[in-house]
Amino acid sequence: MLKPPRLLARDSEWSMLTEFVTHPDPRLRLGVLSGRRRVGKSYLLRALADTMDGLYVSAVAEEGTVAARRRFADDLARYAGVSSGLFRDDAGLGVPPRFGDQPDHATARRLRTAGHR
Repeated sequence: MLKPPRLLARDSEWSMLTEFVTHPDPRLRLGVLSGRRRVGKSYLLRALADTMDGLYVSAVAEEGTVAARRRFADDLARYAGVSSGLFRDDAGLGVPPRFGDQPDHATARRLRTAGHR
């Protein structure tokens, strides 16, 4: 995948990221990008999301859990082209699962809908 012209240098980082996101393994995978502050990690990930027609959502520690989850649900819904209520905790579809819990049917439906974007 070609690196956008607005990214100067960063060839090895771009190569590793595109290899990760284009890997043929169909299972859900999680990547963690870490490093010093103010060196362009978010800029690089935004460029990757734009190139792949993907979604980039940043975490803001000061935002708080409830506000962060609401913002994430809204961003995911906007990306998927569906109503934000489909992903919101307050959508009346029960309590969302915690990490490690089995997803309920409503949550599974939400994820399938987003996956068919």
